[in-house]
Amino acid sequence: MNLIEDIEKYFNEHKDFDDFTKIRYIYLYICKTFSYDLRYYQADKNLKDSIYNDVIDIKNVKKYEYVCSSITNALVNILKYFGFNAKIQQEDNSNHLFAIVECNQKEFEYKLKLDPTKRHDLTRVKLDSPTIDFIDLTNSKFFIDDLIYSDKLIKDTMPKINHEEHYDTITIKELNTVINESAKNRNLTESQLFNEMIEYITCLINIRKDLKRNDDMDNYYSYILHNFKYNLAL
Repeated sequence: MNLIEDIEKYFNEHKDFDDFTKIRYIYLYICKTFSYDLRYYQADKNLKDSIYNDVIDIKNVKKYEYVCSSITNALVNILKYFGFNAKIQQEDNSNHLFAIVECNQKEFEYKLKLDPTKRHDLTRVKLDSPTIDFIDLTNSKFFIDDLIYSDKLIKDTMPKINHEEHYDTITIKELNTVINESAKNRNLTESQLFNEMIEYITCLINIRKDLKRNDDMDNYYSYILHNFKYNLAL
């Protein structure tokens, strides 16, 4: 898979994109393409070093599970290829890496922090949920408006997602409300509600044929439990 070729083709089809939207698209593209390598948590030192130092060939990708170092390096290399001033930065007292990129937007210069792995943006983007770590370090009052505008531009070029099957943050909370109201109307016991919740969760997991990697599925499971406000003591 040639990431540069894919992104270049997309940009050629959407020449109206400003720099902010291009950076946003590259970030979303990286998050959709890669997943976190869960082996890193359980690996011995030699394997950890091997995983951490693995390099993504952005013009010939052959596997898709990496950790922050590899994904951040790929992200920065892609941003640089498309003419952006990007660099790798290391988190204080940690070996965690993320990207910093400058962006001139309407005579204003953003300094953006892009961190796909820290708080699971890799999975959040696949779920079509808002990202957490695409951040403006200048605290500009224009950032949210520019982000909303860019996301709309990008989403308008993509196939529509049926959120009655592929739930996002809003619709999964709505589903939780429906389930609980239905249980109340039918006078279900806590045990019966528990069994129905398990069935719903199983269906939600099984329907996501697009989530094929361990970390994404693990995060999706946690995401469902969180948004269902699931009481595991039931």
